Amino acid sequence: MGKLSVLCLVVAVFASVLLVVNGYQISRDIDGWKTRAQVSSEPNDMHEYMSKVKSGMEDYRMTSGYAVLIFKTPENDMALIYHTVNQHVDQAQVLTTVNRSSPEYQTGLDNLRGSIRELNLYAFAFWSVHEGLAWLILCILGWICGCLFGCIWLENF
Repeated sequence: MGKLSVLCLVVAVFASVLLVVNGYQISRDIDGWKTRAQVSSEPNDMHEYMSKVKSGMEDYRMTSGYAVLIFKTPENDMALIYHTVNQHVDQAQVLTTVNRSSPEYQTGLDNLRGSIRELNLYAFAFWSVHEGLAWLILCILGWICGCLFGCIWLENF
């Protein structure tokens, strides 16, 4: 019983580490660039950062599907989110051509920045549901079984 408990806990720790590492990578590759675009005051930078968000979403295959298993809504529809990101890239591209001293420039910049701020990408949720679901289940089961078998083993010890 003790060896089974240790094995379950090792699997749980491995799965937990994998979830944390992938969560960091997704945050870095997608959410981090969105945050940089949101606080940027230069349309060229916004265009570059939102283009990196778009390529990160493509790398993680977040261009279609939903970020949840149940309660699928337009808010968590990745095709719509990806479309919105593409629109932001296009809007930032247009802003690079607008005269910086015009009121349209400042209005467009403020609108784009606010729109990016309100955009929720659901990046880690999408990965967790699609590619990380098996690891998440393995992590939860590993912790439960490891603790359960450990308690049984300690009672019999």
